[in-house]
Amino acid sequence: MPSLLSAATLFLLVSALVVRDVAAVPMRPRQCTRVGAAAPLPSASPVANATSDACTQARLDILVSLIVSEDATSKINSTDPTTQTAVDAAEQGFNLTFTGIKSIAGAIFTNQSPPAASRDQVGQGITDTQTALLSINGTDATDPNLALAQQSLGAAAVAANAVVENCK
Repeated sequence: MPSLLSAATLFLLVSALVVRDVAAVPMRPRQCTRVGAAAPLPSASPVANATSDACTQARLDILVSLIVSEDATSKINSTDPTTQTAVDAAEQGFNLTFTGIKSIAGAIFTNQSPPAASRDQVGQGITDTQTALLSINGTDATDPNLALAQQSLGAAAVAANAVVENCK
């Protein structure tokens, strides 16, 4: 049964990434497949070894926090050119982070261990985004979207550390 839980968790992880990247489109009956039709993953796989409850929760937490932070960042009042530059830099950081997460998810889905370089990429993306958001000052620094973006990004950083700790 743990392998089915692992598959469901990975499905949620990839679904969150897909929802972030594409607009919803109507499904046609022929596009649907039975979820239970897939063969269970072998218990000795890197997926099974890396999907403890704490690991699973940390992976979901980082995704949710990053998506909330990215959304709030996109809503920051950026009429000031300096603020717009910082928002653009934050978006580049998010892109780096999500590229790393997609690489990790791809490795897990192909029954491989997640590459250490991808973890580093996620960490660098979070750091770059944080640096950009912290550079916003003046009137724009009071924007509630900036506060939400920073708070959610902080939660993502905590979750990223939990992934490193719990997903071995």
